[in-house]
Amino acid sequence: PLSSASSSQAQQLQLCAPSEVIENTVFTVFVFIEGGGNLSIPAANASVTWCNHTYFTNGAGIVYLTAPEVDYTRIFYLHASKVGFLSAEKYITITKATRATATRDLTDLVKKGALVKTGKLRHTRYQLNLPDANHFR
Repeated sequence: PLSSASSSQAQQLQLCAPSEVIENTVFTVFVFIEGGGNLSIPAANASVTWCNHTYFTNGAGIVYLTAPEVDYTRIFYLHASKVGFLSAEKYITITKATRATATRDLTDLVKKGALVKTGKLRHTRYQLNLPDANHFR
């Protein structure tokens, strides 16, 4: 059996994969960003970790994987993530700041408009506040 797990990114990533696969066969994994309601946006260039290897989705949010040969029934997990999001934990790891300092720093960057905060509690994520590409046309 195949078990999929979404990452806890600011914009929640979801995986769509078969629940079971046959050894040595290629299967498709679709990664998308939950947009609320029925809206799903393909997660282009999202990383998908499978059997200790990292693969990247194409522009349509799709990656093709091959089921490994196994001696017995095993459960494998997929994990997806998207570059560009920062959690407080990652900030602490990178800067070696205390939790209080990290909270102050991130809150200050949100107030200054450098970062956009989404999510709540342990699912809070920050991403660069980049102008819309259409803004420059």
